[in-house]
Amino acid sequence: MFEILAAVQLRKVIKGEWLLVLGGVLSYCWARSWPFFPKPGAEVLVWLVGAYAILFGILLFAFALRLRSLGNTLKRQLMVMA
Repeated sequence: MFEILAAVQLRKVIKGEWLLVLGGVLSYCWARSWPFFPKPGAEVLVWLVGAYAILFGILLFAFALRLRSLGNTLKRQLMVMA
């Protein structure tokens, strides 16, 4: 939920905030799915957690690349102003 709120507040500052929203939605869906599958096998649980971690990691990495390019843009703009 905090990721979605952060994306809404940062939408005017950054591009690609949809990645943060998507990560928040995935987290929310993951948390909501637990009551429907109370007794999954240990192997299924490991695969689900692993898939979630990989997907979430990819989304965070893509978001980090967006933030990095924003930082480089800001750095260039500050150099021009100085």
